[in-house]
Amino acid sequence: MNKPEKIILHHALTKDSVKSLFSVNKIDAWHKARGFDRIGYHWYIDRDGIAHRGREDHETGAHTIGQNKRSIGICLEGMNFPTVAQIHKLCYLYLECLEKHGINSELWYPHSSFSDKECPGFDIEYLKGIFRMLEVRA
Repeated sequence: MNKPEKIILHHALTKDSVKSLFSVNKIDAWHKARGFDRIGYHWYIDRDGIAHRGREDHETGAHTIGQNKRSIGICLEGMNFPTVAQIHKLCYLYLECLEKHGINSELWYPHSSFSDKECPGFDIEYLKGIFRMLEVRA
């Protein structure tokens, strides 16, 4: 059983100019081939800002070694900075996680905080600044 205390942000290594090189279905198949029962992320957000549910919040993820029982994994399609549509969806998910789990902006981490991978391919402090503005309004 997952008890979310933090959000861990990932990216899907898709070139930003290429649409759906790593679609949610391809990542799901890749994770199954690695022995997972399904995609390891709780959410996958494509470049158009469409959020695909992978696992429910209470289900243990398979996205960050040593952190899966206390986190929600969100994967963004693309390598570099997210699209406006992805940022919009992240704001929605941020407010949902703040309300449901009390996970504020300080509890959002890049995957690289828990591994040697450069993931996601951007500094998430920009997003955390947007989230702090949402906290004031919430």
